[in-house]
Amino acid sequence: MDLRDVDLGLVEDKIERMIRETYNKYLLTDAGTSRLALVLPSVMPHPLLSAVLSTLFGRWRFPSITLLPSATMAATAAGVRSALVVDIGWAETVVTGVYEYREISIKRSTRAMKWLLQETGRRLSRLASNAGESDQISVDFEFCEEVVSRFVWCSPYSNADHKALTDEEGTPLLQKTVSIPSPSKHNSNYIDVAFSTFSEPVEKVLLADGVAECELDDEEIPLPLLVYNALLDLPPDARGTCMSRVIFVGEAPSEQAEGYKTAHPWRST
Repeated sequence: MDLRDVDLGLVEDKIERMIRETYNKYLLTDAGTSRLALVLPSVMPHPLLSAVLSTLFGRWRFPSITLLPSATMAATAAGVRSALVVDIGWAETVVTGVYEYREISIKRSTRAMKWLLQETGRRLSRLASNAGESDQISVDFEFCEEVVSRFVWCSPYSNADHKALTDEEGTPLLQKTVSIPSPSKHNSNYIDVAFSTFSEPVEKVLLADGVAECELDDEEIPLPLLVYNALLDLPPDARGTCMSRVIFVGEAPSEQAEGYKTAHPWRST
């Protein structure tokens, strides 16, 4: 990060205003009376870090300030000291092995929400234009994002789990049909779409269903294999602890995260 043209004094003023607004508007407590934990990236310029800490220590009296990376904070918030944190972000998915509050293994893949939204947009565009395998995206980003957050889900791996999936009325999800606004005229018309089709983007993008492992680049490893490789990189003691503590965070809806756990069987080590 290039800080040569950054006014650190202005940064300090913005940090102070943000802290004051957070305490006065949301927490409704006095600033500086309790311990503070900051979630920061592992690589951060020293001048910027110094500006943050000098502002907090100089203008308030925090007893202590703890600096934690996002994966460690996710494990801490879950009440555990060790875990495998799967962060499904916008541009990439990061799997981090945390053992006793320390990051000891990090794996990355470009299979994330950006790719998923693009694939969903292509499928919605085909519904709108009745095109075959067109890769053009003609739907709005907001509409595509709404469909992903409301309908896209991850199908379980086994047939028994498929049969157990039912809605509130007892109808199997694989036979269910949902009505969504038309991708071409979503302000007026509605179309009926099989609910099972909304699991296909997840299976193609995040799970790489139907793609041989030898055809994948190192940067586009599917999530189950990414988690598996991250566990293999851990020492035996840490691996045994993290296998039962897999935490999903990021931009993926909770329905997708629940499906990832049963989408692929864990391979034994």
